[in-house]
Order: sequence, then structure tokens, then C-alpha cells
Amino acid sequence: VRPKHVPDADNGIGPGPPLGKSQLFGAMPLDVPDDETSDHKVVDWAIEQLGQTHAKPLFLACGIFRPHLPWYVPPKYFKPFPLDEIILPKVPDDDLDDIPAAGKRMAREAGGHRSVLGKGQWKTAVQAYLASIYYADTQVGRLLDALDASPHRDNTIICFWSDHGFELGDHGLWGKLTNYETATRVPLIFAGPGLPTGQVTNALVESLDIYPT
Repeated sequence: VRPKHVPDADNGIGPGPPLGKSQLFGAMPLDVPDDETSDHKVVDWAIEQLGQTHAKPLFLACGIFRPHLPWYVPPKYFKPFPLDEIILPKVPDDDLDDIPAAGKRMAREAGGHRSVLGKGQWKTAVQAYLASIYYADTQVGRLLDALDASPHRDNTIICFWSDHGFELGDHGLWGKLTNYETATRVPLIFAGPGLPTGQVTNALVESLDIYPT
């Protein structure tokens, strides 16, 4: 089952000022209530599904858009991350010395880091990314609370993952188009009745592994 598209206040490029070469790095508080944002609406729909009785086993996918760009979320999600407390990634001066010329070109030309630095917006961008993660975590929490309160609590297996990481100036890069761990590592969590709890593995997996699992 899937929700119908609903208009929302935070999708699209929106009103934010560009932080890099283009509007791609738009990042700013969006002065709207949570219930006017797209992810809140999608979670509302998923909660509605969990409150129903289903004749057949239910597969429910709830896709949360944030922290995908642009980083527009309500102001309250920015407040825990004041700019003067933002910790930036450490980028050594010789960070790119041992990579091929093509990689250096990507970092210096396609990554947009010089533009972000030139606009003095590095901390602003990291702040907005953290705010977007906080917002997404809040939506996941709403969904889990609804599952706990639903008739499906004791027979539902949860799989939680995301599609990619994001470089926030790491190695002088922005985005995901590298093989660095910051771009390739994602959360992957299984939880539910009959599954072991609190176990962690350092084994490599692929998102492709989710389907046969």
C-alpha cells in the first residue's frame, strides 16, 4: 500500500539561499508547522495503516525524505544545534595528495566546497543537515510509537535503513558520489519479535541484501 501524493511545504527547491554553486545546497529553517511538511504527512498515512485490521499479512513501506536536500525543516529542529557549537569535519591540507587526478578534480570542481567556504556557509550547512536528521528521527519515533500502540506490535518485523551517506565538506567534498565511508555507510537495523536484540556486526552488507532477507 502507498499514500497518494499530498501537497507539502518543504518539497522542491523552495525559498532558501544557495550555499554552493547552485540552489542544491539550500538550507534554512522553514517557518511552517510540522503537519504541513511532507514527511509528517507520509508518517500520518502510515500510522493510519497501522491502526487498521488487515486480512492479509501487511508490508508497509514508509519513505522519509529528509535528510535529503534541500535542508528545509521547521525552526525548532535547528535550535539544538547553535552555530557556535557546530563541529566541522577535519580536512587536512594534504588530504587529496594520495588520490588520482580525477578525484582531485571532483573535489575541487564538482564538490562545491570552495563555493561553500567563499560564502562562509559551512557551519550553516552542517547545522541544517543535523536539523534535518533530528526532524527525520522525530518522524521515525512517531511511527514506532504508533506501532507500539497498534494491534500489529507483536507480529511486525522492522527493517530500517537509508540509501547513502553524505559528505559535508569531508575531503573537500559535498554529497555522495565517492567510495569514502562517509558516502557509502548507512544504518541497517532489523528489530521485531523473535529477533536477537542488541547485536552488532562489522560485516559488510549491501542494500541489495535486504530484498532476499
